[in-house]
Amino acid sequence: MKNNLELNAIKQGVWVDTQQTLLKEKLATFFLLSEAPQPAIRITNHLVNRMALIAGLSSTSPRQESAVKQVNLQSSTFFDTVFYKDGYHPLITALLKIHYQSLNIDWENKVELSKVVNYEMERGVAYLLEENHLAELFVG
Repeated sequence: MKNNLELNAIKQGVWVDTQQTLLKEKLATFFLLSEAPQPAIRITNHLVNRMALIAGLSSTSPRQESAVKQVNLQSSTFFDTVFYKDGYHPLITALLKIHYQSLNIDWENKVELSKVVNYEMERGVAYLLEENHLAELFVG
């Protein structure tokens, strides 16, 4: 098995169309970006997806193979920079392999890999949308 997973051409889950927008709006409100005439930062879909993935992977709760298999995918794919920008690729690979070591995941199968990545992103979005979780992460 390769050390790093090939995280290119990862299909998007159906959750992206609605949940990504909700999290993006919540982040903008949290950072008061809608009130600033020239916001200091711009919240892109790439940033939202990367945050969701990292938040999902930070969870220590067990992963359920049956839940991963239920993830529905679209034909569109994430831009590769979601996974490769700023050197996150080795970290993402390591966390995926650690969390899924007890499950029978075929890392070479793009559909299966896409489902795992989307499952983690969905978990991350759910966590970040919960009350006070953004404040815990960014304020302390």
